[in-house]
Amino acid sequence: MKLEFLKSAASSEGWPQDSWDEVLFVGRSNAGKSSLINALAQRKLAKVSRVPGKTTLLNFFNTDKRFRIVDSPGYGFAKRSGKEVLRWRAMMESYVNNRQNLKGFVLVMDVRREWSEDEQSLFDLSKNGGHFFHVVLTKCDKISKNKYLNISRKLQKQLDTEVYITDSRTGLGVSALRGSVVSYALTKS
Repeated sequence: MKLEFLKSAASSEGWPQDSWDEVLFVGRSNAGKSSLINALAQRKLAKVSRVPGKTTLLNFFNTDKRFRIVDSPGYGFAKRSGKEVLRWRAMMESYVNNRQNLKGFVLVMDVRREWSEDEQSLFDLSKNGGHFFHVVLTKCDKISKNKYLNISRKLQKQLDTEVYITDSRTGLGVSALRGSVVSYALTKS
């Protein structure tokens, strides 16, 4: 799957005005969304920062399969004003509630974090909207293999959804995720 940056936008006026299906990448600030997108693209495409909360707009990436990946601002915004957080929240709610192109969610989650109300809310939102939902556990190199496998199994059982174990640096799980995202984006309504 080839990825190309298309544009960044904050409101529906700036979003692409076509019928391409979209897969929304969501997750906490510093969960590794941009690094994962770069791993899927097999090159540096999305901006990666050491400072959480740098993504402030929706970033649209076209694929060669005629759908796009949408990178979103992280939740749990670090060092941002209340007004910025409210603006981002309104942008995300508008996108998720009104975007007909949205087919599914990929929740990018640091494997060391616990499943929380924020993640459950996103899961419920996707299911209520009839969208597919994948969980991608990142930074698996930070804990033992046994521990991340147990976390993966627990989430898979709890949510009855696909859970991927990844490491953007080594490529662990990236190929399987790429194939699954392509498959779901092209076949799920």
